[in-house]
Amino acid sequence: MAVNNTHCEHNKPFVDSLSKIQDDMSHKLLDVIHNIEQLIPHRRQTTQRIRHTRSWLPFLGRVLKTVTGTATTADILTKINRAIDQLRRVQATAYNQWSHTEGQIASMMHIADKRTAALHTLVQNQRQAMITQYKEFSGSINDLFAMNDIIPTVLERIMDFTGVWCM
Repeated sequence: MAVNNTHCEHNKPFVDSLSKIQDDMSHKLLDVIHNIEQLIPHRRQTTQRIRHTRSWLPFLGRVLKTVTGTATTADILTKINRAIDQLRRVQATAYNQWSHTEGQIASMMHIADKRTAALHTLVQNQRQAMITQYKEFSGSINDLFAMNDIIPTVLERIMDFTGVWCM
């Protein structure tokens, strides 16, 4: 496939658009990650102190929890902390996948830039070769015209020398 300057100019907007999309996606992803980090506070380390129960019959509360399924504050906090930990894991996985994808996109853009530069060099080399061929061709035509000017004179001299006359 012959590549020319028009082809390169035609493909440049697509490469520029991909670059803009990559930048926009990076900024949007960073904004979303920042917003998620603001929504979910950092988890405090669990303290080693154990809160003493205030009930006079603590075993009665544990029995009611077991029998009726009543949730205590500790149960709710445990579930909330598990959900937050799960969200953090999902966010870390998503961020890792995005950084991997971003690296691949950057690599593709680097390769596209290299290929565009190679195509640009190829077009310039082709243009230079065409200019050189044109100069050589015009020199050959000039030599041919010079030969055309000399041929009648040479033929006359040869005929005079040989003594042949044309009618």
